[in-house]
Amino acid sequence: MMRVYEKYLARQIYLAFLFVLLAFVGLFVFFDLVSELGDVGRGGYRFQHALAYVLLFAPQRMYEIIPVASLIAAIYVCAQLAGNSEFTIFRVSGLSTGQALRSLLKIGFPIVLVTFVIGEYVAPNAEQLAQKIRLEALGSSVSSGFRSGVWVKDTVDQDGSRVTRFINVGTLNPDNTIANVRIYEFDDKLRLDSVRLAKLGQFEAPNFWKLTDVSETVFTATDKYIHDNPKVIQAWTNVVARAEKYVQDTPAATLAPQIMAYFPGMDAAAVTEAIERYKQYRIWKTSPLVTADAMNRLQDMLVASAVMKDSARVKYEDVVVADFARKVPQ
Repeated sequence: MMRVYEKYLARQIYLAFLFVLLAFVGLFVFFDLVSELGDVGRGGYRFQHALAYVLLFAPQRMYEIIPVASLIAAIYVCAQLAGNSEFTIFRVSGLSTGQALRSLLKIGFPIVLVTFVIGEYVAPNAEQLAQKIRLEALGSSVSSGFRSGVWVKDTVDQDGSRVTRFINVGTLNPDNTIANVRIYEFDDKLRLDSVRLAKLGQFEAPNFWKLTDVSETVFTATDKYIHDNPKVIQAWTNVVARAEKYVQDTPAATLAPQIMAYFPGMDAAAVTEAIERYKQYRIWKTSPLVTADAMNRLQDMLVASAVMKDSARVKYEDVVVADFARKVPQ
């Protein structure tokens, strides 16, 4: 049970602690909101989304500030007690240094308990909800319940067109690095534009990732490039056709070891079984030719699953050049 002087000391410390904590949290919330204003107007991100994101992120700020606020509050109250000779009165009344330290520890225990609850339960859930609100408003999303790692969907405006990226991070390391990164980029008509593979990524402040050992495969070309370089396009199409034929003719047990690097965390038996199942149901193409019927079925599925609006359908002849696929040697 607290003594009279402990109740008095606790009241003074808690009041000072709350004042310092709210002052610092309010300051950081203001700066975070100012920082978020730069993204307001991007996609569906509005001021109310920025405000909700910053407020939900406040418990994390509070968790970071509580130790400093506790120290400042304790120093301030002790200085006030000494300045008003109250601490001298406590000492004359028989308060020893050891008793004073034990009293401070007793007063600090509720603060430690509050810090634990905020850090372990409140802040993580609030931050997760904040990120979800922000990403959904920006046209992005994050999924982490896969054996292949974390998947992120991001939509950005690039050179006047809307670009959608699906990013897979195979490994998240505690030293702010990532490994086995794959980036699939689609254009505004949801055509696969490029695939980038990176072995390692390092975070660089304020909000950049520097990828190393990167390989990139580009799948789309401008009309001018196709017109000016028909031999290059034909050669690339022929290679795709040979690769499709190789996959079709090669046993699953032979293919599995060759693609294991793209499926980290999976065993060879599971990959082999998946390949056999894909072949059984004829999921993989056997020709580089994209037919109008296949493209229309794809758009039907995208519309039915609410990935694409019906008004966003594209014409076959506007996006497909079938001449090169028809010239592939048989």
